[in-house]
Amino acid sequence: MELVGAGVLKGVEGVFGVHVMNQKAGAVAIARGAASTAVGGGFFTIQGRGSHGSMPQHGIDSVVVASEVVMALQTVVSHSMAPDRFAVVTVGSLKAGEAPNVIADSARLGLRCGPRRPMTGRR
Repeated sequence: MELVGAGVLKGVEGVFGVHVMNQKAGAVAIARGAASTAVGGGFFTIQGRGSHGSMPQHGIDSVVVASEVVMALQTVVSHSMAPDRFAVVTVGSLKAGEAPNVIADSARLGLRCGPRRPMTGRR
């Protein structure tokens, strides 16, 4: 509405956002203010050091590190935010390596995080 108030969209009286939600087919929901989460995130690469699977001591296993990161991220909402603060952290992709007997030198995570309200404070 700030854009409308600033005259950027001359003649526009309102703005509506539409998004697919987890609702029954054909249902329409209306909410005043925020009805969904904000969006942030991206792709992140964890750089390890590849080695043969029979000699893991010569590598830094990016898959193990990525797995630990995923598990830690799953606790961000449940352990860092009050129960009345709706938020979502999703690791939607984890890709690493090509062969079952090689420790991958890197792993790529696709992450999305979405708080309903802007984050406040520092942790």
